[in-house]
Amino acid sequence: MVAGYCYGFEGDSTKVTQAELRIALGLPAGPPGLGITIDGERFHLEFPADNQQAQISAAQLQRLLAKKVTVKT
Repeated sequence: MVAGYCYGFEGDSTKVTQAELRIALGLPAGPPGLGITIDGERFHLEFPADNQQAQISAAQLQRLLAKKVTVKT
């Protein structure tokens, strides 16, 4: 089973898998597990099983994930 994460911006929402999120963030594939901390407009994403981390603004994340949705549709 592939875990999915729902996100929403401006009333829209969609589901993204951890693998898709890692690809959007430029991280290599890795084992399941994700921690998210939100500090104002910044997301701090931690993938503890393989010690990967990423920080991204809400606007940057929205643009990256919008591209994913555009490509899928």
